[in-house]
Amino acid sequence: PLVPPTPPLYRLLHPQRRQAIASSAVVCGTGFYPASSGALHTMMWTNGEGELLVDGSPDEPLTLLLSFSRSRPAVLGPAEVTIEVDDVAQQSFTLEPATSRMGRPSTVAVPIPPGSREPTRVLIRSATFVPEELLGTDDSRRLGVPLTLITTKPRHRGPHQRPRSFVDSYTKIVANAAFTQGFIDRWWNVESTVVYPPVSMREAGTKKNTILSVGRFFAAEHGHSKKQLEMVRAFRRLCDRGLKGWELHLVGGCASDGQAYLQAVQSAAAGLPVVMHPNASGAELHELYASASIFWSFTGLGEHPRRDPARFEHFGITTVEAMSAGAVPIVLRAGGQVEIVRPEIEGLLFDDIGSVVKATWRVASNDELRARLSIGARERAKHFDMTRFTERFQAVVEEAVAAER
Repeated sequence: PLVPPTPPLYRLLHPQRRQAIASSAVVCGTGFYPASSGALHTMMWTNGEGELLVDGSPDEPLTLLLSFSRSRPAVLGPAEVTIEVDDVAQQSFTLEPATSRMGRPSTVAVPIPPGSREPTRVLIRSATFVPEELLGTDDSRRLGVPLTLITTKPRHRGPHQRPRSFVDSYTKIVANAAFTQGFIDRWWNVESTVVYPPVSMREAGTKKNTILSVGRFFAAEHGHSKKQLEMVRAFRRLCDRGLKGWELHLVGGCASDGQAYLQAVQSAAAGLPVVMHPNASGAELHELYASASIFWSFTGLGEHPRRDPARFEHFGITTVEAMSAGAVPIVLRAGGQVEIVRPEIEGLLFDDIGSVVKATWRVASNDELRARLSIGARERAKHFDMTRFTERFQAVVEEAVAAER
């Protein structure tokens, strides 16, 4: 079976179409373990000699695309991988271990020549390890390298079309925001439907003069950073401008590879009323949501939405959570955030550090405005609760079922 990629969307697979995956251009032969879910994507591990059978064309060349997850234990170091096509070594490459939890897969293009009516045999060779022996787990499999995407494309394909054999096997493709939908529709040449994800509503409490941000601590080079360092710089400018009696609270998980970034944020916040909450408990986060008056989201600040869309908020669940507790959202005018926050109704949007400082000063210094936007935020958040999600998703399911009748 093929291993589908995992962009942020929901997919409905009609039972009668499942066979389309198994009968498409590539099937897995020997040397593969069943697919398993990793931290970021679905993977299929080889046993050191994974065999793929590719149905090519007698007349047209084909390109086999293999995406390898960087999930091998870092202690093993780089893995040397050789790819053979019909028993001839076609190419070799080095699969480097991930430097962070957000490590992107390594994709290799393997040319499949025309001329044969028999399936082309592609063999993926690599060194192996046994997790039980190396890590002390109960996994006794002998593992080679993990693949997260296997697909094909013709040699000549337009720039906005991608391999879509597995896409055609689905009745409906559902995106989690219009921001995501735009890329999905252009990438796969489909018409997807937006269904916003369900968000748990939070309780409002006694409000304090606090600005809250929620998101993991890691530097921008490792993915869609929440930009806490930029938040501290913006907050310093607010304090220099004369903002008094307010605190900035930064909440988020922090893995070992994020410690250096966390320390940089702490150093930048020296002398400021900034409170850090790395790896906060659920109860602590609940209290912070309840008491926060303003919510900040800087994700995507300074990034390019067309070149690096993954660095933006595709939707913005924490923004909605904060709004449901009455915090006024002041968020970047980009990504999925603009679908959540309507300016001057339930919050404000900004474009850069200067504009977020102005917007925050305006809300923090005007009790009447803050109270009005807070009421609007709580009402708007209901638009994304479980009830609304159920209604939207049920409608998509019913439409998909009706289309198959």
